[in-house]
Amino acid sequence: MLGKFAFLLLAAGLLHGCKESSAQADTQNAPTPSVTETTTSSAAAPELYQLSNSPAGYYLAGRYAQHHQDWENASRFLANVIGHDPENPDLKKRAMVLAMGAGETAQAFGLAKAISETGEQNSLVQLFLALEAFGAEHYEEAVTHLDAMPEGGMADFINPLLKGWAYAARGELRIGDLPDNPVHAYHAVLISHYLGRHETIPGVLEQALSSSGINVHDLEKVGDIYVSIGKTDAARDVYTAILQQNPDNARISGKLAALNDGKREIAVDMEAIEALDIGNARDGVAKAFLDMSRILYGEYSDDSARVFARMALYLDPTMNEARILMAAISTRNERFDEAIKQYQAIGDDDVSFAEARKRTADLMARVGRTDEAVSLLEELVAAKADIDAQIQIGDLYRKEELFDKALGAYDTAFGMLENGVPEEFWHLHYARGMTLERLGRWEEAEADLQAALGFQPEHPYIMNYLGYGWAEQGIKLEPALELIRKAAAMQPTDGYIADSLGWVLYQMGNYAEAIPHLEKAVELMPYDPVINDHLGDAYWMTGRRLEAEFQWRRAKNFSEDETLTLELKEKLIGGLKPQHEIREAKQSIARSGDEANP
Repeated sequence: MLGKFAFLLLAAGLLHGCKESSAQADTQNAPTPSVTETTTSSAAAPELYQLSNSPAGYYLAGRYAQHHQDWENASRFLANVIGHDPENPDLKKRAMVLAMGAGETAQAFGLAKAISETGEQNSLVQLFLALEAFGAEHYEEAVTHLDAMPEGGMADFINPLLKGWAYAARGELRIGDLPDNPVHAYHAVLISHYLGRHETIPGVLEQALSSSGINVHDLEKVGDIYVSIGKTDAARDVYTAILQQNPDNARISGKLAALNDGKREIAVDMEAIEALDIGNARDGVAKAFLDMSRILYGEYSDDSARVFARMALYLDPTMNEARILMAAISTRNERFDEAIKQYQAIGDDDVSFAEARKRTADLMARVGRTDEAVSLLEELVAAKADIDAQIQIGDLYRKEELFDKALGAYDTAFGMLENGVPEEFWHLHYARGMTLERLGRWEEAEADLQAALGFQPEHPYIMNYLGYGWAEQGIKLEPALELIRKAAAMQPTDGYIADSLGWVLYQMGNYAEAIPHLEKAVELMPYDPVINDHLGDAYWMTGRRLEAEFQWRRAKNFSEDETLTLELKEKLIGGLKPQHEIREAKQSIARSGDEANP
C-alpha cells in the first residue's frame, strides 16, 4: 500500500546508497535473525571510517554507513561533505533524510528550511516542515506546508490523513476526503471518536468493509470498534465473516462466543479500544506516522519505515509502540545494540515492559552477553513472577549447551505453576524433555516428551524428537516409525526429520529402504556430520563401501564433536562391522526387555 513512499524516497535519490531490506522474518517463534560481525551502532568502525578526513572520504564512509544501516554515522559523515559543498541540493536532501532517520530532528528541519528557501518543490521537504509545525501545534502552518506538497505520490495519500487531524485540532470533522482504504478509515474513526461524533463511525466502518485492500487484521479491528460503540450485531457479522475465511481462528471464535453469551466486555481486544482514545490532535498525527511506518515495515521498506517511526517519536516521545517498531527494524538489519537501546528505553510502567525485557535478553544472548541476559530475566522473574522469563532462562542455557543449568531453570518454572501445567505452557515439557535427553536421562525425557505430545498431538517436531529418541535407544521402533512418518508427511523438506525417518528404518534393519530418506536428508543438510554419518552407515550395510567411506570422511571434516570424530576415524580404518555388532547386541537386549515388560 505504501510502497509509493519508499519508491518516492528512492526515486528522488534521497536514500541513494541505502538498500531496502529483503530479509525474511523467522516465523517459527519470534523474529530471530542470525548474528553477523555488524552488531554495533558504529558498524565495527572499519578502516574506511578512520580514513574519512576528506570530502571524498567522508562521502564514501557515509555510503558505507548507510549500506550497513548505521544512520548516525551516515548522517555525520554526509554533514561533513556538505560543509565542503554547502550549495549542493542533492546532498542536502539526502542529509535531511539521514538526519531524520538518525533522530536528529533539529538538523533535519534546518536542512528542510534551507531547501525550501531555494524555491524547490519537494514533497518530503514540505512534509518535514509540516511535522515541525505539528510538533509546535501550529496546525494552520502545518496545513500550509501540506498544501505546498506537489500533487501525486506521497501527497495524495498523506495529505487527507494529516489534514483531517489538523482540522480536528480546531474542532472540525472533515473526513470526507479520506479514501476508502483501511488506514484512512481507521483514522476517520479515531478522528470521529476524538471529536465525540460517534454517529459517523458506523458509516465509516461500512465504507472500510467495502475496501478491496482490507485484510483479516483490519476486519478484526472493525469488529472490535463495533463492539466498543455498542453495535454488537454488526460486530457479530464481521467476526462471522472472518471465520468464514479462517475457520481455525481461535481468537475470533472466542470473541464471537463471548458476544453470543452477552459478555461484551471480554469479547473485544481492550488494547485496541484503548487505542481509540487520542489525547490531542498532535498524538493523532503521531499515530498516523506510526501506522504508515508499520505498513512500510511489513513491506520490508525498512529505511522508509525508520524515517516515519522517527517522525512519530518526534511528535510523541512516549510512544513506546514506535520504539518497539524501531527495535524490530534494527533487529531485522542485525543492528542488535541499537535494538537493545530502544527496548531498554521502555519503562516498567508500560504494558510492553516485560516483553521488551525478554526481547532485550534474547538480543543480548545473540551478541554473546548471555550472563547479562540471564541477570535481566532473573530481575524480571523476581519483579513480575514472569514464568515466560523463567522458561527463557532455561532456553538461553540450553542453546549454550549448559544443560544442567537449563534443567534447573526449567524445574524452577515447573515449580511456579502451582496447579499443574496449563495448555499455554505445554512447551515447557518439550524444552525440559530435550534437555533431559541431552543429559542422558532418557526415561525422564521420554515422560516429558510424551506429556508435550499429549498437549500437541499433531506437532511434527515433538513427534520427531520422541521417535528419534526411541530409535537411538533401539526401542519401540514400530511406534517410532509411525510418529516419524507422520512428521515427515507434515514437514517434507525438513532435513532432520528426513534423517530420523531413514535412521529408524536403519535401526529396524531395513537398510536399502533407509537410504533414499538419508540421501534426501544429506541433500537438504549437506554439512551436518551426524546425517552424513548415518548415510555412510547405510551405504556400508548395503555393500556400497566407497560411498560409505566418502560420507564418513565428509562427516569427520564437518564434525566438532570429539566422540563422533573418534568413531568416524575408527570406521574409516576398520569399517562398520564391529560397531554394528555391538549395536545389534544392545538392541537385542533392549527388545528382550520390552517383551518382558510390555
